Amino acid sequence: MATKNDFIKLYREAFRSTRRWDEWFLGEVYREEDMLALEADGKTVSVLLAQPYRVSLYGADLQASYLSCVATAAAERGKGHMSRLMAVAVAQSAARGDAFAMLIPESKRLYFFYGRFGFATAFYVDEQRFTSVHSFIMNDEYVPIEPTFETLEALEKLPGCCVRHTGEDFRRIMRDLEIDGGKVVAVEGPEGSKAMAFARTGDLVTVRALPSTDTVAAEAALAVLRSEVGERPMAVWADPADKVDRLRARGMARIIDASAVLAAVAAAHPKISMAIRVHDPMVEANNAVFVLSHGECRAVPYDGFRKKPDLDVRIDVLAMILFSAPSVASVFDLPGTRPAMHLMLD
Repeated sequence: MATKNDFIKLYREAFRSTRRWDEWFLGEVYREEDMLALEADGKTVSVLLAQPYRVSLYGADLQASYLSCVATAAAERGKGHMSRLMAVAVAQSAARGDAFAMLIPESKRLYFFYGRFGFATAFYVDEQRFTSVHSFIMNDEYVPIEPTFETLEALEKLPGCCVRHTGEDFRRIMRDLEIDGGKVVAVEGPEGSKAMAFARTGDLVTVRALPSTDTVAAEAALAVLRSEVGERPMAVWADPADKVDRLRARGMARIIDASAVLAAVAAAHPKISMAIRVHDPMVEANNAVFVLSHGECRAVPYDGFRKKPDLDVRIDVLAMILFSAPSVASVFDLPGTRPAMHLMLD
C-alpha cells in the first residue's frame, strides 16, 4: 500500500521546485485520497494525483478529475508502469462519474504519450508579448477592486467551457502566488463588467490567467497591473476565444462520459439533430451512437442503430471538435468552444 512518503520520494525525484513551495503543496494541497499509485516487486514505482474539480460546459455543471504530479521512479522508467497507471486513472475517473479528466503535460513530448489514452489537446492560450514601455488603456469607467473569490466565481460562470474553482481553491491560488512573489489585480466597470489578472513577477511579468467579461475590462486589468509592476516586459496568456492559429498548447482533456458531455451540448443547442458514433478503447460506456435531437441526447448500442451516423469518431477526435474554434467545429455541424483551464498549481 503506497504511503505519502512514497509519493513524496517520487515527486521530489521527478520535479524541481523550491523547498518552500514543496512544503506548502505537500502539507496543504496534497490529499491521501487523491493519490493513485502502482507497485511492482513490492515497491511503489509510479504515482499521480487525481484531484476533483467541476467544469462548466454551456451552463451544465459537470464533474472532472485533474491529473497532476505524474511521476515514475527514475530506475523504473521505460517499463510501461505509467501506461498501466494511466489506464487505472481513466477507469477510476469513469467509476467516480467524471465527465472529463484533464492534465497539463510537463513537456511537449508527453502530449503524444497522453494521446494514447484518449487525451486530446484542448486547452490553449493566446500568448501575447509586450515591451517594457507598452502602455495599457485604463478606461475611465473602470476602477480597481479587491481581488475576491466572488469575482473569480462570476467570471468562471460565463458561457462556454471553463474549469471551476472553489473558495478553498482560491485561497490556495493566492497562497501559491504569495510564495512565488506574484500579484493579483481586479477591476470593475459599467454593467457588471469585470476582469482579473494573475501574474508571476520577475524580470519578465507573466500573466498566467486573465479571466474577463470583455476585452475592455481585460485591458483595464492589465493597466492596473502595469502601474504596480512598473516598466518590465510582460507576457500575457490570454484566452484564445475564436482564434485558430498561433496558439500555444496549454493542456489536454479526455472525455470520460460522452453521454454527459453531449447532453450538455444538446441542451444548449436544441436545434442540433444528428447521430454521432463514438469509439473508445478504454471506457466501454462511450462505445455507442449518441443521438442529439430536440435538446436531448440518448445513447443507442451499435447494433441497435440501423442508419449511417452523421459522424463516426474516436473519443479524442470528439474532444478536438467540441473544444475548438466555432469555425472549426461548424465543419462537422457541431458547436465549438475554446475551454479555459486557469490557475491549476502546475
